[in-house]
Amino acid sequence: KKTVSFLFRSLYNYGYKYLLNASFRRDGSTAISPNHRFQNFWAVGGAWVLTEEKFMKSIEFFNNLKLKASVGQLGNQYTGSDYRYLYYPVYTNSTQAVFGDNVVNALSLTYQPAKDLRWETVTSYESGLETDVFNSKLHVEANYYQRKTDDLLTTITDRTTGILYAMNAGSIRVSGVELQAAYSDKMLNKELNYTVSANISTMNNKVLSVWKAGESYIGGSVGQCRTEAGYPISRFYGYEVDGIYQTKDQIKNGPDVSALGIPQPGDLKFKDISGAEGKPDGKIDSFDQTTIGNPTPKFTYGFSWNVSYKGFDLGIDFQGVYGNQIWRAWGNEGNGVNTYNFREARLGRVSNMMFPFYTASLSLFVLNCTRFGVKFSFAHSSISTIRFSSKASLKSNVLAFCLSINRA
Repeated sequence: KKTVSFLFRSLYNYGYKYLLNASFRRDGSTAISPNHRFQNFWAVGGAWVLTEEKFMKSIEFFNNLKLKASVGQLGNQYTGSDYRYLYYPVYTNSTQAVFGDNVVNALSLTYQPAKDLRWETVTSYESGLETDVFNSKLHVEANYYQRKTDDLLTTITDRTTGILYAMNAGSIRVSGVELQAAYSDKMLNKELNYTVSANISTMNNKVLSVWKAGESYIGGSVGQCRTEAGYPISRFYGYEVDGIYQTKDQIKNGPDVSALGIPQPGDLKFKDISGAEGKPDGKIDSFDQTTIGNPTPKFTYGFSWNVSYKGFDLGIDFQGVYGNQIWRAWGNEGNGVNTYNFREARLGRVSNMMFPFYTASLSLFVLNCTRFGVKFSFAHSSISTIRFSSKASLKSNVLAFCLSINRA
């Protein structure tokens, strides 16, 4: 695969108060169709340093205050590892044919590439501010971002024909807020240095369109992941749990679930949400499936602490996520691991029910890295001074998480 790029960039600075940068690039790739092989991309950004203005000179609290904004477009090639030359599929053995006494292997393309395959285009908008206060000991940044991806490059299997296609298949919008702060100071005659920092980022994503109106991408071990216009990427799709059957009378008087299996006391009870006419119909079937979870966290966060004293340094980093769901399938019958070793709690209770799975809310907190280092050096003088330096570090990683089950 060959890629060639031409880049132009211009920077402008007026009195350290008004900053402007602009770039233009033209990219070409052999992985894109010949008619769209080259495409132009651009970006423009600007900043206003308010602390350089005369009306801010009397405000000593702010050591630095900057407003900034940018907009631009970038192009992506297909990033999957399975097909490097997306426009040029390879052949694979697909079937065999008999000609007389000979068995001949037949070859076919692994997929069908779209004739007008184009670059995937990402349009980004960002605005925010930066500030330094307390004699530049505290640095704070706040940004809002929005990224829209058009002509998404991916492979799609047509559920009608079973043919795999490589194409530009839809658009996605991602937006959110990023906040970060860091405080640094020195103590003990400036021999002890420390920095404490923290960050948090939100992310909201929405699928704007897919390769064909009304279609959806279906994935996951039992088809529980759906990507379709108007919803988050790869949302969890299935039956909403409405408790557990306690008695046979509850089963008899409840909705008809014969389309899923034969329930017994102890099995999950599902909600009758809709039917063929768009309203509850007393039956549990495919019309009752709905959104039951989102794998994308509501926000991610992290904080770190670093301290150094003479030749010693110590650093600790933490990371975490909050507000997403995971598909809880382990420990269930039929997952390919314990198909014949049923859990005792399920013996005599589960009878051909198709969905012994859960979604679970996940809050993850990680001690990402603990670092301890020692730095030592010595100097030797002759014609010039040569300084040899070495540093030894000890790192450890610890993972901790909290998982709670949702009845959904």
